[in-house]
Amino acid sequence: MSFAHNDFNAPPPAAPASAEVTTHILMVFQTKGLDVKVKAGLEVEGSIDVTTHAGRLPASREAIATYDMVIFETDARHTYDLDALDALQHETGAKPRLLALIENNLSLSDARRLMDAGVEEVLPLSALAPQDPAPQAAPDPAPAPAAPAQTISKNGKVTTILRARGGAGASTLAVNLAAQLSLPSAKGADDAASVVLVDLDIQNGSVGVLLDVADSAEFTTLIRDRAIPDVIFMETALKAISPTFSVLPTPDELAPLTVLNAGMLTGLLDHLQTQFDHVILDMPQAIMDWFDPILGRSARVLIVTDTSVPAIKQTKRLVDLVTEDHMTLPVEIVVNKERRPLIPNAVIKEANAVLGLELKHWIPSDPKPIRKSADAGVPLHLCAKRSAAAAAIAKLANSLRQHRAKSSQNSEQGA
Repeated sequence: MSFAHNDFNAPPPAAPASAEVTTHILMVFQTKGLDVKVKAGLEVEGSIDVTTHAGRLPASREAIATYDMVIFETDARHTYDLDALDALQHETGAKPRLLALIENNLSLSDARRLMDAGVEEVLPLSALAPQDPAPQAAPDPAPAPAAPAQTISKNGKVTTILRARGGAGASTLAVNLAAQLSLPSAKGADDAASVVLVDLDIQNGSVGVLLDVADSAEFTTLIRDRAIPDVIFMETALKAISPTFSVLPTPDELAPLTVLNAGMLTGLLDHLQTQFDHVILDMPQAIMDWFDPILGRSARVLIVTDTSVPAIKQTKRLVDLVTEDHMTLPVEIVVNKERRPLIPNAVIKEANAVLGLELKHWIPSDPKPIRKSADAGVPLHLCAKRSAAAAAIAKLANSLRQHRAKSSQNSEQGA
């Protein structure tokens, strides 16, 4: 094999005439000696003919067209490699299989970027490199010191908020419900929960506006890269409203709802549920195919509506959608901008019958405090704590706290 001195455009050496199939492989490495380890780990039917070059991946199809496979070393953070892959994607004609070798600590988002750019497989170096024999254990080793205690991850409960119609006030409710959950349950209590609010209405969401938080450039980058959220994304994208309340606002560039996908959102929940006690999801009005995995992770669904006939009809459709595949998932109705009547009238009784559910939670119309809260970019409890809407939302928050406490108690008893 040659190293570093061959022209990329030179064809691989001709194999002797034989009935045996020969696989021609080009290895493009920057680490000297890596080609020997990788070749030893290759498992290809028939014979293989390997040409090795030092440097970067060539960006023209002609340079690699005579090979069956190209194996290259990268870390997916070098713009050159991604530019070369992008150039190859746009060329016509036959292309070899592309296999990227990476360090074991490459993030899922970087691996996804490579696969989106045309790489067929992304493998850690250890997957192809032969393993060294395990060293012999020393006789009578001294006992190892006890490992430090690991931080116990949280088991965050996901509350998914749906809206029966536009203008139902679901985002205002989501913001103030999340803020209330992040407070102690009673005066003097030391039980404030950690809460994160995620605005998944990426086209029309208003969570950031209601909390005076800028839209998220990090969320835009995640969508552009079609990546799975990683630790770095979580550290940079989440905005702290208080020590116990964080928010992920909408992307700072308009995008269709279809750019979100199940893998991206389940990856997001994987991180959030280990970091927060409560995860509140403010959903768009449109129904998307990525709803189902979110419902599968939810502990409760809240549907925000009013008692008008069109809104109750749409609420019924949402209830049916949720319970069709998630029969045991609790669904609760929040009637917003209406005060609960002392005696249920005929309209309410008929709505209960149609839905098969009680109109359980009521948030009275309280426009002046809510307008004041929105204009100031702060939750109601900071500017209108004694308002009727704030009191009703606090009552709803207590319901969620009790639900979480009961679920945790059942989990402990089951264990």
